[in-house]
Amino acid sequence: MRYLIPIIILGILSGTFLIYKNFFWKSEYGKGTVVIGENRFRVDIADDPLKRARGLSGRDALSPDEGMLFTFNSSMTRIFWMQGMQIPIDILWIDGRQVVGIEERVLPEPGVSSARLKRYHSPAPVQYVLEIAAGRAYELGIKAGDEVDIRFK
Repeated sequence: MRYLIPIIILGILSGTFLIYKNFFWKSEYGKGTVVIGENRFRVDIADDPLKRARGLSGRDALSPDEGMLFTFNSSMTRIFWMQGMQIPIDILWIDGRQVVGIEERVLPEPGVSSARLKRYHSPAPVQYVLEIAAGRAYELGIKAGDEVDIRFK
């Protein structure tokens, strides 16, 4: 009997979490593929303000063929920073079907306040931003001007 109350409380808390997760925290990223030349990346799609804000923060690893694609409704100059990031990345600025610029080996800034984080600006208006493991753009020979094919699932 003395274990019954903690089990009931745990059940209530678990149920509350599931309701919150399913109805208020739309945490599921869409999936897609980004192809640049012969290189294919499986990506999570960050297509709303909450997903974009969360981005890759909190992840402690990114495989060589994974990434996150940030999508926007229109092309504009974009600004990214490394808030909450634990891993270094390459940032690829994409507009239309073309890479327009790359920030290579962008490092996390642990312990730096949001106001002091380094800001990375797209070199031109872009509609998409792809984050991949640090050094992959160089390793694969990806450069500005390369053609990009984005496939949403």
